[in-house]
Amino acid sequence: ERDRLRRVVRGYVIGRERFNEIDPKYVMNDGIRLAYYVEDVLKKEITRPPVLLLNGWAGIASDWGGLRRLLARKRCVITMDNRGVGCSDAPEDVENYSINKMAQDATAVLREIRCSELFQSNGYEKIDVVGFSMGGLIAQSLAISETQKYIRKLALASTTPGGPETTGLFSEDFFHLLDDYNNDSPANNRRHAAAFFVHGLPHFWVTNNVKQLQRAVNTFISAKRPHHGILGQKHALTHFNISKKKLTQIQLPTLILHGDSDPVLHPQCASLLLHHIPTASILLFAGTGHHAYIQEPLEWINAITSFLDNDVNDVNDEEGDGVAVGGGGGKFLRRHRSLLHFDQPPREDNSCTDET
Repeated sequence: ERDRLRRVVRGYVIGRERFNEIDPKYVMNDGIRLAYYVEDVLKKEITRPPVLLLNGWAGIASDWGGLRRLLARKRCVITMDNRGVGCSDAPEDVENYSINKMAQDATAVLREIRCSELFQSNGYEKIDVVGFSMGGLIAQSLAISETQKYIRKLALASTTPGGPETTGLFSEDFFHLLDDYNNDSPANNRRHAAAFFVHGLPHFWVTNNVKQLQRAVNTFISAKRPHHGILGQKHALTHFNISKKKLTQIQLPTLILHGDSDPVLHPQCASLLLHHIPTASILLFAGTGHHAYIQEPLEWINAITSFLDNDVNDVNDEEGDGVAVGGGGGKFLRRHRSLLHFDQPPREDNSCTDET
């Protein structure tokens, strides 16, 4: 069963085929039409609060593939195309792109979900948020805004707080890999996309998983990712900077996930998040790179579901002692070790019309 699930998740092109059966819903924000998707085919079995997945640079909703399908076993899963890619509008001017603007986009989607029949009929008051890479920047912005009152738990994967503290902790080359994407020939687009994935994964994994890499590249180049949208998102993420003071104000239960061999964002970025967020715990995935969810899909999804579902969790395999680091009071934990996080008292909020 474990091997079967691994094949389903890693072969996430299969997940995309099913995903394409879901019609996008739309919401407007700041004159931008945003596409979002609600995975509720298993709604009769929903027993957990909904979760919003926020993807990384140039990522679209369907890229979550099999991960979304596994999460949908117990909960309604909401995904969205960030402005600039997929079925969402892609303004030409880079000034229309910032992490704050994309956080406001996500807030608009959250408002729609909270007012939906699915949300209201199940009595949910809050939603969980999982952000990967650039999506983690968006999630941090949500957690320090008024929107945090709608959020129950937060998971930050392969991401960074940005700012001067992270100087030298990220790969500048990575953020130039898509400079000519969709501004070039189809053959070169494939090369750009391949470099994008290869740069974020350990060499040994790429060598042993060529077919899976090819599937990822095929999925990437077959979707709508306009050149100006990619550059706009790049502008947003490279100008992101969240202050230490604001991070310390995050009171949501938070799980930080990071590959300990991430060549795009050094694991020290995750340690900085742990240091500043007082309610955070961290899980390092041994031997994995930036795209840890591709390398270790089951471990990645199990860590997130354990965090979202329980107060004290065990991520399969053996427990370990963990090593406490940082001043935030969280725990630094390696792969296959116990997860600790800190629940906050529930906050009542039944409004569908509050402005955030």
